[in-house]
Amino acid sequence: MLTDEPPPDFNLAQILPMEDEVTGADLQVIGASFCDPYLLILRDDSSVTVFKTDINGELEELERAGDILDDKWLSGCLYKPQQLDQEPVLCLLNADGGFRVRNALT
Repeated sequence: MLTDEPPPDFNLAQILPMEDEVTGADLQVIGASFCDPYLLILRDDSSVTVFKTDINGELEELERAGDILDDKWLSGCLYKPQQLDQEPVLCLLNADGGFRVRNALT
């Protein structure tokens, strides 16, 4: 059905720089997963970064530690069961075929 309403306004709200912390080289995003209020980014150097939306709608990067920094990742997603009142979990597949499931906040 056609309406006389104007189309929604999809303005750019925020630009997230993707660069290597050590070399400063630009990185390409090759995958993303969104589970409100979290965003998982998989980059072309096989690293992952998790962001969380704050109260103002801005994305803030969460601290990465342990195996998230050490491993090379092939794929990842965020998942939150509808029946449970818990934080989303981060599911990651590493280059050796290992599968990790962990809390998105840690």
